[in-house]
Amino acid sequence: MGEEMPAMISTEAILTSRSGRSLAQGGAAVTAENIEEFKPTAATMAEATQRLQALGFTVTPGNVTLTLVGSQAQFEKVFRVHLTIEKDEHTGVTRVRPDGVVVIPDELRPIVEAVVFPEPPEYF
Repeated sequence: MGEEMPAMISTEAILTSRSGRSLAQGGAAVTAENIEEFKPTAATMAEATQRLQALGFTVTPGNVTLTLVGSQAQFEKVFRVHLTIEKDEHTGVTRVRPDGVVVIPDELRPIVEAVVFPEPPEYF
């Protein structure tokens, strides 16, 4: 870990879809033709937003997921996982990696399938 670690971390919460198809499980190709099957209902989106805000996260709704912003300690406490944060000295890119399984709290399980820490984009 370097000196300039991010004060806040951003991640994505994958919500339970209206069709029951799982975006978190992989294997399914998401296309323009089937994207609706992976979207949550408006009620699921609203409930997940409210519950995650109550846990102290800043929440920004997307089309299929919610973007969560919070501190490292907050993510570690709520999702019971240690996070490793590394900054590449050459590129300046910061990566956040969970060390173990991200545990969805019981009160979120019916509406949140997974919380993922996406890899930063690579530019060529």
